[in-house]
Amino acid sequence: MRGKGIVSGERGGTGFYKIQFNQDITQCVLLASPSSTSNTNPQSVTVGAAYLSPGLDTAFVLIRSNFADTRVNADFSLVAFC
Repeated sequence: MRGKGIVSGERGGTGFYKIQFNQDITQCVLLASPSSTSNTNPQSVTVGAAYLSPGLDTAFVLIRSNFADTRVNADFSLVAFC
């Protein structure tokens, strides 16, 4: 995990991540996308991000497999445009 403005990040379960920023993100647009540190066989996944109450500074990321109706752990990128 790296980036400007990120305080912490943790996996809350398979395919579910919690990212805390150093500011209120309720007026920001969140953009999440799959990423990979390898060029071989990247996972085919769908990544979504949202801010949910009560944490005004926290984004939640959910990753699902495109081949099975299940959550999976995978690399992702998250950007908050504020």
